[in-house]
Amino acid sequence: GHRYGSGSYGSVVLASIISQQHKHVAAKMFKNREQGIDEAKKHLRLDHPHITKFIGVTIDLQSSSVVLLLELAD
Repeated sequence: GHRYGSGSYGSVVLASIISQQHKHVAAKMFKNREQGIDEAKKHLRLDHPHITKFIGVTIDLQSSSVVLLLELAD
């Protein structure tokens, strides 16, 4: 998918959720599995209009990376 950015944590790419009529989301892929899990736990506690909405978490089967699925920012 289209790459939005990258950093020491990993990268953010455009993805779609097939089970939700191919809804487009930002997929934040983590190199460090524990860091990804920790960030997912933090997102579960956040609900603020200025923070992108947390949709879910999955594992990329090719790289074994933790992937956070986030609402696309406008």
